[in-house]
Amino acid sequence: MADLKREELKKLLSPINKELRVHGGNDSTVKITKLKAAQIDFLLELIKVHLDDYKTFARTKLEEFHAEDIKLVNYKMPVSIHKITLPENEEENCTWELIIGRLRFGSTEIILDLKKWEIIDDTLVG
Repeated sequence: MADLKREELKKLLSPINKELRVHGGNDSTVKITKLKAAQIDFLLELIKVHLDDYKTFARTKLEEFHAEDIKLVNYKMPVSIHKITLPENEEENCTWELIIGRLRFGSTEIILDLKKWEIIDDTLVG
């Protein structure tokens, strides 16, 4: 079962690791071989259930920030993952960080501080 999860995660992480590599080189990618079983489960849930919502949240904040620059009707700003800091443990109150941004418009990023799956703080940097 663990091997099946690793293989599934490997496929799902491929496009994410491409994004991470652009923003921080190979050192910033998620290495499957170094992950514990709980981290694999965490990443699978993140990618399958929550990641699209976090990207939509970040996109909305970035579009609001750059509204004057964009001025396009129905423009959906492309965003990518710049960094993932995994939680240290499996506890419910464990926090972690996800940075989503856009290379255009001055490399603007939004830093999401999360507790489990809840956004507890967001900071726009750019």
